[in-house]
Amino acid sequence: MIIGAMKSGTSSLHYMLVRHPQIAGGKVKELDYFRKAIPQSVKGYEANFPKLDKERHAYTLDSSPNYTKALKWPDTAFRIASFPGRKRLIYLLRNPIERIDSHIAHHVQRGLWTDGNWPMDHLVDISSYGRQLMEYEKAGLLDNVLLLDFASLRDDPVATAFAVHDFLRIPRIAPQRTPTINRRKVGSLLRPDLLDPFRDALKKDVETLISRYGFEPAKAWGIY
Repeated sequence: MIIGAMKSGTSSLHYMLVRHPQIAGGKVKELDYFRKAIPQSVKGYEANFPKLDKERHAYTLDSSPNYTKALKWPDTAFRIASFPGRKRLIYLLRNPIERIDSHIAHHVQRGLWTDGNWPMDHLVDISSYGRQLMEYEKAGLLDNVLLLDFASLRDDPVATAFAVHDFLRIPRIAPQRTPTINRRKVGSLLRPDLLDPFRDALKKDVETLISRYGFEPAKAWGIY
């Protein structure tokens, strides 16, 4: 499962990985199966993968960034943990200020938000990667999580795909070049005077991400 973060390259990574012959994609990229408290079953989950061949595929692929929105959908990590089967979770992390800016642009260009009218708590929660990881740690899944840097995916997508292949213990197969998905159509909407409140809200979380979860690329974000 690619569990997030939203606007951090999850679509690009998904379409690289789903072409691997040992990975079965679902009916849609984002299944959101574990987002809500609904009756869950292996049969019900596997119904989302019509091309699944258990003789050929080692994994199914569910790329749902909503799995790291604990404020909006709590208990997701515990639902994943309680489900049968071997889990491998991939968490793409992007400079949270850049992620927030992209998130805002995404919703403004779709007419969902107006300039300046943004849910700060929601934006900060999604960008609080340490807090989200803590949910997976409490659920006993931390050893099953691979943290990836968005900048590395952007600069060397093949090496990033190989890192995932190694994590999954499947053969390295160079993916086809995937074009940028969900390219923004509006410019930056985060004015300089709006940056400090977000930085202040995220400082402690970035420190946790580095000190507790060992994500060294976060030191370059200018928030730590």
